[in-house]
Amino acid sequence: MTKLIKQWHIAIETSYPEEYDYDIEIFVLKLIFPHEYNTGNARAHCFDKEGTDAECPHTGHRALTEKLHQNCTNVLLECSLGSRAFNCCHYFRPILTPYGYCFLLNSMQNNHPDSQYWFPNVVEDNHVTMRLLTEVAVEVFVINKEDIPYANLAGITTKVATPGKHTDFQLSLQEMVNDMDVREVSPEHRGCRFPEEVIPHSSFRFYSFSTCIVDCIGALQMKYCNCTMFNLMPTARKDRPDCDYNGFLCLEKETKVAPDIKMLLPWPENNETCDCLPSCTEHDLRTVSEYSPRNRKGDKRRSVAISLVDRPTERYRRQALRTRLDVVVTIGGILGLFLGASILSLIEFIYYFTIRFYNNTRMAKNSNSVQRAVKAQGDGNKIQAKTAIQVILMLLSRS
Repeated sequence: MTKLIKQWHIAIETSYPEEYDYDIEIFVLKLIFPHEYNTGNARAHCFDKEGTDAECPHTGHRALTEKLHQNCTNVLLECSLGSRAFNCCHYFRPILTPYGYCFLLNSMQNNHPDSQYWFPNVVEDNHVTMRLLTEVAVEVFVINKEDIPYANLAGITTKVATPGKHTDFQLSLQEMVNDMDVREVSPEHRGCRFPEEVIPHSSFRFYSFSTCIVDCIGALQMKYCNCTMFNLMPTARKDRPDCDYNGFLCLEKETKVAPDIKMLLPWPENNETCDCLPSCTEHDLRTVSEYSPRNRKGDKRRSVAISLVDRPTERYRRQALRTRLDVVVTIGGILGLFLGASILSLIEFIYYFTIRFYNNTRMAKNSNSVQRAVKAQGDGNKIQAKTAIQVILMLLSRS
């Protein structure tokens, strides 16, 4: 019996001092390691014990998992990148995931680049290897920094379970870069989301395809059973209560404990779809080789070595073919081609109905004033001339 199993026995016996029942242990094991769950586990191991002293725990599943999960110091013994060793538990940060409690390195979901816990992974050598030495059986995931481990999503993973086993794991990486104009395009048109574009009511700090699927499954569980499995949320939420034992049975009845991802994809015949887009920043990770030599006899420790075949020499680039400025230019070109319109004609149009209209009105007023003045002066000259003629006629008549 391993040290880990002994610790579980002691913890369970302390929490449930009644006669020890291995069915309870299996049920608790499924809570701690949800990826080991099979449909009907809760009913199979707990149904015949209802009302007895050895019944399965009905509530407090999150607290029970936090109590029983392993500490980092009991999992990771030594860590190194190249020839440089580092403190495993300082940089591998714990978080509750759909896979159970995991220790993530440089994850945006429980860390950030400016934190003291963000591992500086800048290296100069082209063939640097990260080595992990562990005392217990582990499963190692290699994921993007915005992702989380999830059993039903295909990913790069390797299991190191047998004592004395060593695994060499080689990967290839192709980066993804985005132009600044891509952010101006809506997620529906660009076909992806940036990590900062978190969907409403998400349980995670940043967006990724895996977190979107997990949030979608949680919403479906709420729809059918008014609760959500606690392992789908890193922290407890009031608007999505954790499922108790009865909620667990409800989810089993509706087959929503761990639904098949293929049934959630947006196919036309599927009524329960998850409209999840890929992340705009996720890199393309692929397994090149995985090799495990013979187990080392007498050594109970396990180890795994992860390395890149070579530094990335290619990268994908996402760019926007049409930005807002391009749309304005295109509309202007169409108007200029078919209507003879241009920016100058638009300015002229505005000028004609504003400045020119004002000047024409002002000039018309000035012209009317001048005409009235000239007319008045002309009438005065006529009166003076008429008076002069009358005076001359009077003088002539007197003479």
